[in-house]
Amino acid sequence: MRKYILISAFLFFLAVAAYASFFVWKIYSTGEKITIIPKEDSSLLDKFESLISKKKLVKLKGEENSRINILLLGIAGKGKAGTNLTDTIMIASLDTKNNQVALLSIPRDFYAMIPDDKLQMKINSVYQYGLNKYRDSDRSVKVLESVISDMTSLPINYYAILNFDGFEKAIDAIGGINVMNERDIYDSRYPGPLFIRDLQT
Repeated sequence: MRKYILISAFLFFLAVAAYASFFVWKIYSTGEKITIIPKEDSSLLDKFESLISKKKLVKLKGEENSRINILLLGIAGKGKAGTNLTDTIMIASLDTKNNQVALLSIPRDFYAMIPDDKLQMKINSVYQYGLNKYRDSDRSVKVLESVISDMTSLPINYYAILNFDGFEKAIDAIGGINVMNERDIYDSRYPGPLFIRDLQT
């Protein structure tokens, strides 16, 4: 009887180890498939990669205060309507002391002021404004970060930008997601002029 218990425990441990290894490998391979704008500073993905490869760990920004804030931005992408409008704006706040995560979503139509320029505009167009002014993605995000920090009193430590193509790659990398609709979806305005224009491009 003891022999069967030991064999069962060993098989259980083996299964858990295999699942954990697969999970870590899946995160790493997904990160490799998604195009990320290169930066001089080490990115959040680099830090996670160092965790996987057991390199000497580097402290994340904000970790000294037990709070890491990551700005998550969703844009349409090149060739699509509203190319650089950040219609998805979220802050992922990681409490490293209590191992908790909080998500704060900011409405895209929120009317905000750019502190340095004293201009007011919808918050989803601030990133585009920065691109027009600086022609640089990183500096454009800094403009949006300053607006959000001024609004929420939260320092932004990292950011991630994902467009529709990147989102599609991320979903494909994890094997897809099945969506089941119990009822038909009816939209009297679909397909509209924006949808037809996207198909033509």
